[in-house]
Amino acid sequence: MSLLNVVSNSLSGFKAFTTSLDNLSHNVANMNSPGFKKQDSFFRELNDSQGGNGVRYSGSIINFEQGDIYTTGQGTNIAIEGKGFFIVENNGQLYYTRAGQFEIKDNKLVDAGSGGIVKALSEPGELVDIDISGWQVSQPEVTTFVDLSGNLSSLSAIGSQFPSDGESPVQFDIYDQRGEQHTLNIVYTKEPTGDWKAEVRNSDNDLVGGGILRFTSAGSPMADFSSFSFEIEHQDGITQTITANAGNPGEFTGLTSFPSQTNGISANSRDGKSLGALISTAFDDQGNLVLTYSNGSTETPFSIALAYFKDTGNLLAFTDSLFQSSTSPEILATADEEIVGNIRVQSLERSNVDITEEFSSIIIIQRGYQACSQVLSVSNEMLEELYNSSKGG
Repeated sequence: MSLLNVVSNSLSGFKAFTTSLDNLSHNVANMNSPGFKKQDSFFRELNDSQGGNGVRYSGSIINFEQGDIYTTGQGTNIAIEGKGFFIVENNGQLYYTRAGQFEIKDNKLVDAGSGGIVKALSEPGELVDIDISGWQVSQPEVTTFVDLSGNLSSLSAIGSQFPSDGESPVQFDIYDQRGEQHTLNIVYTKEPTGDWKAEVRNSDNDLVGGGILRFTSAGSPMADFSSFSFEIEHQDGITQTITANAGNPGEFTGLTSFPSQTNGISANSRDGKSLGALISTAFDDQGNLVLTYSNGSTETPFSIALAYFKDTGNLLAFTDSLFQSSTSPEILATADEEIVGNIRVQSLERSNVDITEEFSSIIIIQRGYQACSQVLSVSNEMLEELYNSSKGG
């Protein structure tokens, strides 16, 4: 082996260690990038039949070890606890990522880093854009049922009225076909027959409907007299029919008539709602995008799509913590399937870079670089000595 070969070996070490250090610096620089996966470096010996020829940097492999998960408090941030990947489309190309840092932009759920559109999985199993442009409002719903509750004392005198004058009215709100709210109140009067007459009045104290309620000796609503219906005609000429229900016959879950004092009388609409505007979007732990409206309604039109790769070695790293694959995922699923993992809401996955390990590797690279430098220095001195000896002869 010649001294020149020693120099060549040292230079190969310089090149390999420099490339590895570049990879380590990339890992360290991305220690705070959500969903980032570090790359592990590898070296291989250079050799031939005549002896060693140094070392080469043989490449890196993406390490898909799970990163820690931390809470962000953002409704559209989600993390995967498992082996799945989110799916993002950018310029017609599908990418995969562990960085669930998503946001609503132009009514679409996009990856905050790349701007790619996040994909959902439809019922037929197809990938679709998460686009909420058609979900900006919640349509109004007309009120059809009102539930009555409380106790009307069976010992009340004939003609007793509840609530009486001076007491707070028993009010309830209803919604018409346009989603407009109307406030009604109900008054109970004890009849000579022992029944209770219910009268429903509007905000102008006009009678709009009523009925007779009858109770068994045990105090539960009697069959055929446990409810009544009434109609309200609105200004636009549309008639609305509402049923007031005192509870199921023979049960004590609604309005009752026990001998105890009259108390707790109330009426509450079972259904109906106003026109609602979208006020928030957030994922639940099943990966469903929950849309919440100002009228209290919620909708879950999309379920986040997750991809599973049996061999992650086919994934190539791109910018913004995205990965591309030359093959299709083995499985497309939603978060309720175990193989792709669980969803952690309002959270992100940290980079899987262990700074202690990276610094240890940097020190090892530094020592290797210094050793190659020392070998090169000694080789240089020996060559210089050889040159001087030859010159002197």
